[in-house]
Amino acid sequence: MTKRYDPLKAKNPPAVLTTNISHWQDYRLESSYKPGLGHFFWGRQFQSGDVIDVTFGHPLPVSSVTIVSGFDKEEDRPGQDKILDAKLLSAQDERCQVWKPLSARIDSDRGRVMHKSKLGSGRGVRMAKCIRIQVLKGNSDWLIVRLIQIGLGIQVL
Repeated sequence: MTKRYDPLKAKNPPAVLTTNISHWQDYRLESSYKPGLGHFFWGRQFQSGDVIDVTFGHPLPVSSVTIVSGFDKEEDRPGQDKILDAKLLSAQDERCQVWKPLSARIDSDRGRVMHKSKLGSGRGVRMAKCIRIQVLKGNSDWLIVRLIQIGLGIQVL
C-alpha cells in the first residue's frame, strides 16, 4: 500500500478527529489525517448522515478541504468503499454547535470531496474551529478515507 498522501498529511494543522463510524481492525481515523500512522481509515457499517469531525484548538482560516476516499486503482478492489455524496460544514463557535455549509464539489467517480475558497471573489477564507464531513452516500456499507487535508490561508472575511 502506498504512503503517497503522507506529504499532504504533514501539512495539516493540529486537530482532534472524531467520528460516529466504527473502524475496522487498526484502520483508525487519524491515519487519514496524520502522516506515519497508517495508510487510511476503514470504517464499517456507516449510514447516511454519519459524520467525521476535525476540531482545531482555536478557529483557523480554512481555505480548502480535500477528502480522498476509496481504494487506489492499483489495489485489489479499485474504486470500492468510497464516498459518493457528502456535505462539508464548518463551525466557528467554541463548542462547534452552529454549523454552516461550505461549498463542495463531489467527484463520485474518484471518491473525492473538495472545497476551495474563492479568494479573489470576496468570498474568502472562513474562520473555522471545526470542519464536519457528513457522509450521505457510499457504494457499500464500508468506507475508506485515505486523506483528509485542510489548507489554511489568510483571513479575508
